Amino acid sequence: MTLAHQITAISLLMSINLVSLASTSSNSELLKFSEASCFFWYFKGKGYDTSDIKKVTSGIVQMGSLSPEKYQQASLLVKEYKIKTETKHAIDPELMKCFMLEDDKEFLSALEQLGKS
Repeated sequence: MTLAHQITAISLLMSINLVSLASTSSNSELLKFSEASCFFWYFKGKGYDTSDIKKVTSGIVQMGSLSPEKYQQASLLVKEYKIKTETKHAIDPELMKCFMLEDDKEFLSALEQLGKS
């Protein structure tokens, strides 16, 4: 393999790693936002004060690298998402889903698709 081929191969591998890293970063941002948004929707549904949670979600959007529209779409995805698991001791499913988002493969897949669009 010539030096030119080696450089091309290394450049290609670096590009693939950067794309993968960027994808992971956007997924991580959307997941952090989704978890905060989940608590926002839960508190709002219960009639609790949401001003502090709004500040948290606004801060995530402000510091994030994605467009505000992506975060808005993620928030609506969280609002509409229903967990498929029964809860113990009659825990409110809307609260329970906030603790399950990061492990829910179906939700993560939907979030990943949102990050790619």
